[in-house]
Amino acid sequence: YLLQKGTKSEITWETSNTKSCEVTKNNGTVKNAPWLGAAGTSTTNKIQSTTKYTLVCQTSEGELVASTTVYVAPEWEEQ
Repeated sequence: YLLQKGTKSEITWETSNTKSCEVTKNNGTVKNAPWLGAAGTSTTNKIQSTTKYTLVCQTSEGELVASTTVYVAPEWEEQ
């Protein structure tokens, strides 16, 4: 995803056959939790820089991991 700096984004996830799930960002906890559960939609804080969101779920067979990255478009200045 590509957004302008300072824009919010909506993150949506859906899983099946999972015991528990948690979304984190850049290897840290997401602010304004709860971002927990097998399915959900949450709005991010304003994106200031490239941010990776990772979904980690526990299943009967182990851990399931998926991620998405939100990129900030470069700011252009006319000369």
